[in-house]
Amino acid sequence: ITAKNISDEKTLLSGGQFYLIDEKDQKHKAVFGEFSSTDLVQRGLDPNEPIEVTTQFDVPFDEDVNYKIIIRPIKEQSTVDTASICLTNC
Repeated sequence: ITAKNISDEKTLLSGGQFYLIDEKDQKHKAVFGEFSSTDLVQRGLDPNEPIEVTTQFDVPFDEDVNYKIIIRPIKEQSTVDTASICLTNC
């Protein structure tokens, strides 16, 4: 995951916010933890300072399938948090 906070305030990013949606619209939770030094557990995301972290989804991968990622807000939405996310198959 490459994430960049494009707001003016620091926000929080955690592995529990991410879901993968498969071709049947089934939602899969991320399997997150400290499996490596780059795993996303919980990180502060400063404005305009991109970070690169990893998280895992325990699903069979098919390169011909179009997957979607959903990012669940981590707090009540009295403000708007926006992030750009890039997904790769490892």
